[in-house]
Amino acid sequence: MPSSLPPTSRDGGARAARVGSFAGFWGDSAGAAAAQLAAAEPPLDFLVGDYLAELTMGLLASRGGRKGRGGRPTPSHIAEFGKDVWAPLADGLLKRGTRVVVNAGGMDPLAAKAAIEAINKEAGRSGVVVAAVAGDDLRKEYDALVERGRITPFAVPGDEAEAVRAGLLSCNAYLGAAPIKAALDAGAHVVVTGRVVDTALVLGPLAHAFGWDLAPSPNDAKALD
Repeated sequence: MPSSLPPTSRDGGARAARVGSFAGFWGDSAGAAAAQLAAAEPPLDFLVGDYLAELTMGLLASRGGRKGRGGRPTPSHIAEFGKDVWAPLADGLLKRGTRVVVNAGGMDPLAAKAAIEAINKEAGRSGVVVAAVAGDDLRKEYDALVERGRITPFAVPGDEAEAVRAGLLSCNAYLGAAPIKAALDAGAHVVVTGRVVDTALVLGPLAHAFGWDLAPSPNDAKALD
């Protein structure tokens, strides 16, 4: 751990970063985010939310492109983050200097980023940097990866294999903490990702705060010891 203080430390010189979490699944209470914002003293350095599971990715993928109410396309990201968390809490989070990392991007992190930026624009909120971490969606590369032996499909009877392939909804890589750290290093106030390793949502902010090098090493498994 470096000797210099993390840039977000608030407690008078102690090398510490305060991280709060407000979601464990899609549909979890958005009220936890407001409670963390109101109760944390000193304020949180980072607020993180984990909405995704394997089933969630399939559900979001199945929604993509479908028409919802009013004929509008149904988003394949977690729109509730923008509406129920960011919209009502953004000013408080920004005032306190609390940065947000969420995997609300689902199957379309770029669309989630655009939605958050639209909320900021509507509120007259300028200077807020929103970053998206993308690249986990491997649906277009799936067949090539199978041919190269990089993906092993689930074993199914031969006569069902074609139907299973045709019904494939999602295929995602689990990205790590490095792109989250990079986004925070670049000044992002909000980082929205697609599928990442669950611990990356916390490790990325900590790596940013303490200047940790996230280059692959034999000690990766000890990162959260």
